[in-house]
Amino acid sequence: MEYELPEFYSPQLIELDGVKINYVRKGSGPALLLLHGFPGFWWDWRYLIEPLSRHFDVIVPDLRGSGDSEKTDPARIEDYEIGQLAEDQARLLEALSIEKCHIMSHDYGSMAAHKFLRKYPEKVDKCVMLDPVMPVFTEGAITPSDWYALFNALDMAETLISSTRKSTEAYYRHFFDSWGHKQPVLNEEEFEVLIDNYMKPGNILGGLNYDRANLTPESTPWSPHDYQPTPIETKVLWAAQDSSITIDASRHLHEFYSNYTLEVIEDCGHFVMLEQPEVVLDKALTFLWN
Repeated sequence: MEYELPEFYSPQLIELDGVKINYVRKGSGPALLLLHGFPGFWWDWRYLIEPLSRHFDVIVPDLRGSGDSEKTDPARIEDYEIGQLAEDQARLLEALSIEKCHIMSHDYGSMAAHKFLRKYPEKVDKCVMLDPVMPVFTEGAITPSDWYALFNALDMAETLISSTRKSTEAYYRHFFDSWGHKQPVLNEEEFEVLIDNYMKPGNILGGLNYDRANLTPESTPWSPHDYQPTPIETKVLWAAQDSSITIDASRHLHEFYSNYTLEVIEDCGHFVMLEQPEVVLDKALTFLWN
């Protein structure tokens, strides 16, 4: 399906230590890095990029293996570990000559931000987390609702998901139907854009490799350093009806963030920036400009 890209989209590829990263950039002012999650790519932030760019230099990368960023050797699962995603952001900032930035993140992006805040605190001013994934989320037994993490680790997963466009649609529609609260999270045109993205060579496998590297029982995504509380000022926005990263996990925030405030967003599921973009925008701007 052909679709018209937003006016602000100007694809830019940059080489970072052997991987080419695609990113969108708009605006001027303090740098603001937006990190997307799964399933998605830079386009997850489409409702926020334009209004945020009136105040910030907004930089929105496709994480490696997503969108139009390069797909590295699929046999190297370690290339998709959260630590590597965090390193990519450090290299991106260096390549763009940005010494310090704000970060806003969601889902897998929040895992990368969690590591980034601890390894490169000097590069971060403030951080906004949307339904953050903390180390406690990946500990313990896999529950029935986490079936996708085990399925994605199977060798046949990519073949089954990509066998036809309908099978690709069925797989990704599940997450928006199950994790979203305000339905439909995506209208039919938006959903087709998402599927177009996953029909690009390597994008399905790139998404699967996130789970293979970080959510299998054998994976070790966190280091001891990741359990240390960070003093960086952090605003946490948590959706009241997120069935994937539930609000119950917010009780662990004090273990990892020593300078945070929490606000609950009602009538909202997992895809916070898509379901309640105006609320996210208002709360993010109020926090970042204080």
